[in-house]
Amino acid sequence: MGFKKKVKMLKTADVLDSVTNLLNRTALIYKRCREDDIIVYVDIDNFKLINDTYGHLFGDLLLKRFSEYMKLKLQGLGNIYRYSGDDFVIIFEKVDEEYVFNKLEKIKDEIKQSIYVNDIKVSVSLSAGVYKPFKNESVLEAVRKADIALHEAKIFQSHLL
Repeated sequence: MGFKKKVKMLKTADVLDSVTNLLNRTALIYKRCREDDIIVYVDIDNFKLINDTYGHLFGDLLLKRFSEYMKLKLQGLGNIYRYSGDDFVIIFEKVDEEYVFNKLEKIKDEIKQSIYVNDIKVSVSLSAGVYKPFKNESVLEAVRKADIALHEAKIFQSHLL
């Protein structure tokens, strides 16, 4: 294998998450927002409990299945990135906020019935924060704001009966 091919492989390894095979946070560093992007910060609820109950290898398999499911559901709508741990970033392209909210609600409802790991059905629930960035805003800044929206949504949900 030639030097250039090795360098390209190493660069690819830098931006691909080894567990989920999704692009990772590093892939977002130099990305700029477009006018029609919508940034969503997604968190798998109670993931620590899943890891503590079934083990970290099971948790990794769950992250892999979740990623596969999300890639299928988002096909042609945008990209999903593994940001850290059980946190993911979705960049929707060329859709409006109402569409994003409806799509997220549908995914949140469906995913409770859809994830199997080692023949064990895992009921997964998600929380999400949505942010509509400015044109040319850094994606990392937009992700930070979507993360704030996620935490505000979790606080709001905790006050509901």
